[in-house]
Order: sequence, then C-alpha cells, then structure tokens
Amino acid sequence: MTEWEDAARIVFPASDRGADLSILPLYALDWTHPVQKKELFDPALAARPLSLPSLQGRRAFQAVPLPTFNGFWVGSRRMIGVNPGRAVSLCTFFNAFPAGYWARFTDAKSVRLSFAVSGKGVVEVWKSDAAGRDSRLWREPFEGDASFSPAFGIGGMAEGGYLWLDIHAEEASILGG
Repeated sequence: MTEWEDAARIVFPASDRGADLSILPLYALDWTHPVQKKELFDPALAARPLSLPSLQGRRAFQAVPLPTFNGFWVGSRRMIGVNPGRAVSLCTFFNAFPAGYWARFTDAKSVRLSFAVSGKGVVEVWKSDAAGRDSRLWREPFEGDASFSPAFGIGGMAEGGYLWLDIHAEEASILGG
C-alpha cells in the first residue's frame, strides 16, 4: 500500500473583500481557453536570425490582457466559490504543483491530488511539459458534494512541468483543498 504525505496544499488569500486584487492571479484565474500556436514550438523559428531594424517603429510584443476575477470569489484560505457558468484555473504560482521538480529531485514516482467540491460541474487535472505544452490528464463531472483523490505518475516529468486543477461550474460550486 502506498503511503502518502502532504507535499503542497491548495491555498487562497484570506478573503477577496478589501484585499489587494493584484495578488489574486497568484492563487486562481478565470479560466480561458489555452492558445498554443505551432510557431511557438517550432525549433526552426529559434534558428532564424532576428532583424533588429525591423522592430523599430513597431511594437515588438503584443499586450497581454489583464486577468479577470469575475468567475470566482474567495471564501477562505482553503476554499473558493465558482459562479454559475464560469470556470476557474489553479494554474498559478501558489496552486500549480511543480511535478517536474519533484520528479527530478526526489524519489516520488506519483502524486495524489485530494480535494472536495460541491455544486454541479466538472473538475479537470491538467499537466504541462518542459516546453509549456499542456494536456488534460483527468476529467470528472460532479453533482452535490463529492471528494476526489486522483493519483498521477510523474516519472516522465523530470525535464519540467506542472500539474493543476481547473473547475467548470454549471451551477454555483465550491472548491476546497
């Protein structure tokens, strides 16, 4: 039988009321569809010479839209609520699990994510690789109160990558760690 130890916990700021909203992206984000252009992962693109004069007079980088916080509210350090029809991603500084680090520098072969939900919706666990490509590992619908503890192998993640949780709420839902 595998013995499990806590390596990380899902956490949130104490409250979103009266808090500095600029810190919320460190904990949770309104979910957006991932956009991964093939050009970002094309090794030939990196080999092309960069023409610095071509950058003059033009904006070199596109502005990144600021994250929004309309899809969720913080209830406590260990719980958030997700508004009906909205989705939240925990692919953030504090809540994405650094599986690549654990695979490379520890003897851990697998990790388990334990959490509870209530309401109605779908929870998903995603992973990224060293190049930043993401893929869904696990998806489970829920209705009412439910607890989940899916386990995932991390042996192939030694080059880098994270694991994180997304929740898509059909009705108002609660996520607790």
